[in-house]
Amino acid sequence: MKVILHIGMPKAGSTALQQTLGAIAPALRARGFCYPVGDGLPKNHNMLVCGFLEPERLPRLFRQIYKKDARRLRRDFNGFMAGIGERARSSGAHTLILSGEMLFRKLGPKKIAALRKELSAFADEFTVIAYARSPAQFYMSQVQQVLKAAHKIANPVPQVYRAPLEAWEGLTDDVRVVAYAREQLHGADITRDFLHRISPDLDTVLRARQIRDTNQSISAEGMDILHKYRLYAHEQKEGIFTPDTRKLLKLIGDAEGRIGGFTKPVAHESLREYLTRSSVDLLWLRDRHGVRFEGIDYDSVDGGLTPPEPPRSISDICDFDPDLRDRLMMTVMHRLAVQAAGESKMTFDKVAMPNAAG
Repeated sequence: MKVILHIGMPKAGSTALQQTLGAIAPALRARGFCYPVGDGLPKNHNMLVCGFLEPERLPRLFRQIYKKDARRLRRDFNGFMAGIGERARSSGAHTLILSGEMLFRKLGPKKIAALRKELSAFADEFTVIAYARSPAQFYMSQVQQVLKAAHKIANPVPQVYRAPLEAWEGLTDDVRVVAYAREQLHGADITRDFLHRISPDLDTVLRARQIRDTNQSISAEGMDILHKYRLYAHEQKEGIFTPDTRKLLKLIGDAEGRIGGFTKPVAHESLREYLTRSSVDLLWLRDRHGVRFEGIDYDSVDGGLTPPEPPRSISDICDFDPDLRDRLMMTVMHRLAVQAAGESKMTFDKVAMPNAAG
């Protein structure tokens, strides 16, 4: 059996890919491809990292679950691998597809060897596929992700590609890297692109209604509201997801759709320049894997810029319209007030904000 291992990178469409693969798993199985999910198996296979990382070095999600209980961790990992093996064998497939964005990390030869040993129980051939996102786009997406559980804005740092990707060359010579940019993806969609790269006609099993786009992205105006809320409501809860924050995030997204006129956040030009010029791995990514991002002047990538001051507000990293932000905030507050009043029919009335002359 062959294993196709998707390793991320984070914030590069992994959740949408995983949910779509899970939705079409029966159709894939009919073609000889097994994406093991359901019946006790999660929608992704991030738990693979639990097979070779010490408990204290695990991603935050698994540290919160297992603390330092190595025995419980090993028990659950063994059960996870047994489930994958059973699903792979019973499917009769010739190819096993696994996906986990938490695998995109710098790993030593011993860690890779440990994973190879686990996977070799049911596979003898490996292909690794990674989607790489440009430094500025990754950073803005990272900021949004962090704000869901913290008020601190992530510091901009050079993007690292080489160390995580080179590590996987210890598993296989077949490491494929793709630019995560809609205009460069087959069918302008990560799942269509992924399936097409596995087998040129495999994306034909995918119908438009099956394509999932699950990661909620909000505007710069919404980011400013979310940042201030986390600062004043959960200043001491860094790295902790809360139900009220999730509710606020949904309300912001719904209100943006109702009001209209919002655009995708774009980092300040000076910030984009720093992230690009300082990310010297861009040159390696281009030369080693042929990955080029549109709009990047590769001749300027030299690592020579001084890091900017740590950002304290959303305005430090991107522009937003204060009036549109206020309208968005009032719309969200109106929805909350209606809910608090106990009205049975929840409507999203557009809130008319006074103009400058008023």
